Amino acid sequence: MANVQLIVGGNRTERLSRAYTIIKKGFDKKLDLDKGHPDLILLEPTASIGIEMIRQLQKRLFLKPYSAPIKAALIREAEKLTVPAQNALLKTLEEPPANSLIILTASKADLLLPTVVSRCQLIRLPAKAEIEIDKETINYQLSTINLILKGRVGERIKIAERIAKNREEAIKFCQAQLLLWREMMLGEITSLVTTTQAVQALRAIQETLSLLEANVNVRLALEALLLSYPSLN
Repeated sequence: MANVQLIVGGNRTERLSRAYTIIKKGFDKKLDLDKGHPDLILLEPTASIGIEMIRQLQKRLFLKPYSAPIKAALIREAEKLTVPAQNALLKTLEEPPANSLIILTASKADLLLPTVVSRCQLIRLPAKAEIEIDKETINYQLSTINLILKGRVGERIKIAERIAKNREEAIKFCQAQLLLWREMMLGEITSLVTTTQAVQALRAIQETLSLLEANVNVRLALEALLLSYPSLN
């Protein structure tokens, strides 16, 4: 069993199921991991996964297993790792502790730094759409993306001002944008941008979510995000 694995493709449920199957091989197959286990470190998906969460994971991962043969860490939706968090994880991925297993799951490997991907055994599942928002929200978000891509600097700033009513709404907007840009990148939604542009936008959104959770100025964070989007003009 490889110590470090990255599961991509499929949908969230399929990736999690594959991850649990691998973990159970290292643990006792009779264990119910859904109820938790002292030797399983689970990073639940949030708006973003920051460097402090990785540092806490590393401290726990280097402790000896409590009852299972190995210590396991599962990072779900690893594409939400901030760039500093990914860099902080590199050393552990390259030299994982003895008797340990690290599994990352992500919709697409391109959403992670190449240095992270290169240190993992890659497991690819057939790609599937993962939109989990209603049709009205999808249409609104697509319309907004279209306005941003075609808008000049002043127009993009006005859109950012409209969205930046409060931190909670800004985070919800970015989370929805994250889903839509992923679908455009995967070809599930017609897109006028290239795959490279979509990947760059996704990374910018992830960084913005990290900034919003760190209590930076909401309007400035959104302005920087929307100005970073590619232009169709």
